[in-house]
Amino acid sequence: MVPFVFVISALVGSALALTTQDRQAILAQYAPLVYFHPKERWMPADPASHFSKSQIVHGALDVPDNLKAGNIVDSSGNVHAPVSAQIVQNGPFGKTHLQYWFYHGFNGNQGFQIGTFSGFFKKTKANFEWAPIANHNSDWEHITVQLDGVYQGGNVSNAPQISQIAYAQHSDAAWVSRSSISFSGTHPIVYSGLNSHASYPDYGTHFNTNPTFDNFVSAIAPFITLASVRWIHIADIHESEDPVYTYQNPPVTVSTPEVSWSTWQSTIYDISNDNTPLPAWATFDGYWGQPLDQTQFQKPPDGVPSQTVLYDGLKAAYDIGSLKSFVNQNTTGEPGPRQHGSWTDLDSPPN
Repeated sequence: MVPFVFVISALVGSALALTTQDRQAILAQYAPLVYFHPKERWMPADPASHFSKSQIVHGALDVPDNLKAGNIVDSSGNVHAPVSAQIVQNGPFGKTHLQYWFYHGFNGNQGFQIGTFSGFFKKTKANFEWAPIANHNSDWEHITVQLDGVYQGGNVSNAPQISQIAYAQHSDAAWVSRSSISFSGTHPIVYSGLNSHASYPDYGTHFNTNPTFDNFVSAIAPFITLASVRWIHIADIHESEDPVYTYQNPPVTVSTPEVSWSTWQSTIYDISNDNTPLPAWATFDGYWGQPLDQTQFQKPPDGVPSQTVLYDGLKAAYDIGSLKSFVNQNTTGEPGPRQHGSWTDLDSPPN
């Protein structure tokens, strides 16, 4: 894929140009509160810092391994890191759009949920990660916030309210109306998937679909495990009530059910197209990370029922070519925000 940048005109019609103070004020007003799973190991980081400490090798950043875990979580369950943003003052449907981008140095193991039998055929379920499926260096996630009018500057208490938000989830984004969004004051809440950092408006574990996985590994799981595993789904995990099996725990154990990132309490980088000049990291048009092999499968973590049989089934599926589109031997890191298509189309708001 060749990174690209299109220029959006941020000022259309009669909207008055925003001052630097206006821009920072509106971005802080609606900056999200992001919740991470307590077992998340790949926390947000400062892209400017990572860029300055990395080398460019074959057109892609080579980020030092000791930086990839991101910023430190304190014992109270809080993490602080800059967020990157853009403002399109008079965008689609004549409304102001704000986009917030979250940088992580690494995208961790894929999450799964299984349904099992235990004891006297009691039905249970459990969540787990599976290495190194979905691993890749660097991860840029985001939300797109649409206001219900044009912000003209001045007192942000008079700014239009949030109308809807697009929550980015892997290669797509889901638009959610205000009535289905939770807030902390003026700040929309984002639930980040364990390791994947996919964004959701609600707490819980969300299932994903992949035809090659669902039609082979998931389909044969009840047979190869003699029905001890009833089903298995690809998932973005954000719940801790059911068991969550991981290979290792984060360096800091928190006493809270979630890790909190109040993005407005840290630096907000305004890297809008009409806000020049921009730093080198914001305009870098290569990949944020060297290629990585996702196909060297490990067994699921200890505690997962039928871990050996599940591993054998996954390995067989790959060996016969059924999972070629699901895992890749040469997975690149992601491009930066301004090189993503969603930077340009603002996730194609429906209204």
